[in-house]
Amino acid sequence: MENSPGGAKAGAKAGAKAGAKAGASFQEIGAALYELRDALVELSLSMRDLQFEADVERRQATEATVQRLLQKISSN
Repeated sequence: MENSPGGAKAGAKAGAKAGAKAGASFQEIGAALYELRDALVELSLSMRDLQFEADVERRQATEATVQRLLQKISSN
């Protein structure tokens, strides 16, 4: 009975359902990848901001140290 017209229709229907499920799965995966990309871009920008802030703080601390040393030298 596998070769009957009813069996072929059922097989085609099952194949269409499987194809639709696979297509939906690929769309979900694509959407998740875009979300992941956006999150990684946001993380990268945040890390750059933090690095910039750390560099500014380090520079300010170095300038303060240099100023103290210069005052020490000039007072002697």
